[in-house]
Amino acid sequence: MTASVGRQLWRAPVRDISIEGLSLVLDQPVEPGAVLPVELPNRRWNCCHLKLLRVVHATPQPDNRWLVGSTFVRALSEDEFQALVG
Repeated sequence: MTASVGRQLWRAPVRDISIEGLSLVLDQPVEPGAVLPVELPNRRWNCCHLKLLRVVHATPQPDNRWLVGSTFVRALSEDEFQALVG
C-alpha cells in the first residue's frame, strides 16, 4: 500500500498498519509529536480515507530514508481497517 502524506502529498510506502497506527517510509524525517494528514487507499470502497497521524518516531534507514512510526489521532474501526487491508 502507498499513502499520500502531508500537505505536499508525498507518496510513501506503508511498512505496517494496524487499527491504532502505521509506519511509513519517507524521504525526510518528521519530528515526533507532529501531526500529518495521510490519504489511505480503500480498495473495497474505491476511495481514499483522509486520516491524521501523530508521529511517534523517525528512524534513519540505510538507504537515506526514514521509517516513521505513528498512531492515528482517532483509531480505525474494525470495518475501516478491513476495508484498507482487505
